[in-house]
This record gives sequence, C-alpha cells and structure tokens, in this order.
Amino acid sequence: MLTDLITLYCVRWDPYYCKSDPERVWTIVQRHGGSVHAGAVGTMDFYVPERLITQVMLMDSGLKIQHKKSYI
Repeated sequence: MLTDLITLYCVRWDPYYCKSDPERVWTIVQRHGGSVHAGAVGTMDFYVPERLITQVMLMDSGLKIQHKKSYI
C-alpha cells in the first residue's frame, strides 16, 4: 500500500491497549480539523491530519495507525 501520500491518517484508540483519555486526543484532533468515528467494543477511529500525526502518536504507545482506513 502506498503510504507516502497519506493526508488524513486513521488512528485507532482501543481501551484495552491505550491508557490516554480519548477526550484529550479528540480535543487536539478536533482543533486541527480532524474527526472521530465510534467503532465496535468501545474503540474509536480518529481521522488525524498529516501535520498532526506525530504529536498524536506520541500521546500514547497504544494508538495504532489503520493504513487501510487512511486517506490519500
């Protein structure tokens, strides 16, 4: 999969793996024009703009990028 041109990353927050507060992640993502979608079993998919992805990923080691749901 081509990942060099991704402009909107899908980042999965899972309560089983993540220790950060999803509200804190959402506040940062929302300020920069991102969005969120609730998933199954309490997971959340945050759609994070490219310019913000490093900051969001450093918030919690349990956050995972879902390349198949990310946008080019």
